Amino acid sequence: MPPSSVYLDLAAYLRGAETSSVPFTPPIPALASLDAALDEVLVRGPENHRRVYEERAAVLDEVLTEIGLEPIVAPHERSRTVRSVPLPAGVDYAALHDRLKREGFVIYAGQGALADEIFRVCCMGALEPEILRAFGGHLAAALEPEPTPA
Repeated sequence: MPPSSVYLDLAAYLRGAETSSVPFTPPIPALASLDAALDEVLVRGPENHRRVYEERAAVLDEVLTEIGLEPIVAPHERSRTVRSVPLPAGVDYAALHDRLKREGFVIYAGQGALADEIFRVCCMGALEPEILRAFGGHLAAALEPEPTPA
């Protein structure tokens, strides 16, 4: 299969390795992230790693359900790491993002045609179940209308 970008042209990197050269400047942050992710999998083992992410995703689904939010992807087709959630009517993504960020949580905008319709939330990295539950409380509060000053 032909590479879809210069960074994915593994054959060019292999040819470069034969001459102690790299064909392109490598994406260092992406490679460092990949290295850290592989370390995480190797330390836990693939089955335990998968189980941890399944548990986190289940907690995230539980939290979203408690708030009354349903991800746009059917449960049997969801990933173990990301949820795309419709923005409730009248909720502005930027305001929701900023309010949650003040509380220490980051959500992501939808992409493309869904930019104004959904937000995304992930359960990767060091996000243990208790942090995801705390996120749920802050998300629920952020979805409540802010009180107007008297």
